[in-house]
Amino acid sequence: MTNSFSEPQSEAQPASWTRAVAFLAQWGSLLALVGATLCTYGATRWWAFELSTHFEVQYLIGSTCAFLLAGFRRSLVGLLLAGVLCGVHGGRVLALQGDAVEVEAGSGSKPALRLLLSNVQTRNLDSPALLSLIADEGPDVICLLEVDRRWLDDLQSIETTYPHFERHPRNDNFGIAIYSKIPFERVERIDLGTGAKPSIRAHIEHAGQPLHFLVTHPVPPIGRFNGQSRDAQIEDLAHLARDLGSRTVIAGDLNATPWTPAFEQLLDTGNVRDSMQGYGVHATWPARWPSWLRIPIDHVLLGEDVLLLDRRVGPFIGSDHRPVVVDLR
Repeated sequence: MTNSFSEPQSEAQPASWTRAVAFLAQWGSLLALVGATLCTYGATRWWAFELSTHFEVQYLIGSTCAFLLAGFRRSLVGLLLAGVLCGVHGGRVLALQGDAVEVEAGSGSKPALRLLLSNVQTRNLDSPALLSLIADEGPDVICLLEVDRRWLDDLQSIETTYPHFERHPRNDNFGIAIYSKIPFERVERIDLGTGAKPSIRAHIEHAGQPLHFLVTHPVPPIGRFNGQSRDAQIEDLAHLARDLGSRTVIAGDLNATPWTPAFEQLLDTGNVRDSMQGYGVHATWPARWPSWLRIPIDHVLLGEDVLLLDRRVGPFIGSDHRPVVVDLR
């Protein structure tokens, strides 16, 4: 009798462990996701809550996995909760999949302008990768972030093709530069916000119309002071973009994702739109990670009279950021 009962007990033990692990995985993930989601609603109250807004793609993936796990466990409460989370984060992510601004009829006769934005990472030594990308893409305007004196020396070979430039190298990851094939009508360093980090304002004539570029790189919002500094810089950027008008292009590593309150305010106040709209999430950082683990913090924002023809994320060039390439008119 003892032996006849021992086999069912040994078979039941692994099944009970499986159920326990599935229960803990489902509810552990759901509780973490609920906590993170609630933090996003308090983004304006504390800098740490604001950081939670950057990971909407990851929350959507986690919510989807939790929904599938709850279905596997036949947990009605789990399905309902995971479904709500999928709806919240899916709505935020899919908002970027909406229609892009249509190109007006007859605009095809006007030449396009290609812009390359790249945070090169100061300590990145692979300048040949960037030079190869420039040669392949042939941009008309290049906006570079985190350049130091060594980077500028490595880029001397492009100065024949891009004879118009404004450069402010630094050793603290906040150097900045713009190169152009097209002569500048005006170009200057500007200071935005409360910090002393340089930004660049440049004006060119393209296809008989003015085009204003604002290139900037706020600090990462880690801690209360840095968070306030980034927000102040973005606020000044928004007011300047609004003043410059509808032919304005903002390019930079804004250390903010489309779901950040400061970014949303920039779009509203600056009268600019996100060039990702209609293209989905173009995540750029950290560059070595797969796209579904990266976040989109490198941006090109456009005034209402700047037409977008194409947008894409560039290849890995040794930096911790992927470059962004846009075609404009």
